Amino acid sequence: MTSRFDDLWTAAADDGASCPVGVHPTTRSLGGAEQELMDAWYRERTDRIECSLVLDEAQRLLSLLLAKDELTPRRRRHACRLIRQIRDVKKDDQGESRP
Repeated sequence: MTSRFDDLWTAAADDGASCPVGVHPTTRSLGGAEQELMDAWYRERTDRIECSLVLDEAQRLLSLLLAKDELTPRRRRHACRLIRQIRDVKKDDQGESRP
């Protein structure tokens, strides 16, 4: 079983989002369009990581419910389908970010 740190580590950006960026005192600040672009990128990156963490938690909860064997057959099928969809989304996401 992985720890919360491992979960965050695997969700960390691998597309350059975690690169250290410094501002040189002689460089000018970003203009309006560039700043808007950086803000939009930051929001998208944050939302993506949060969504990934929520999907992981949902998958764990569904797996726990299935293991307890307290679901009706219809609910069991629904939970299994959701787990497969979560795995497919995560697999597609990993395929996009890595060549």
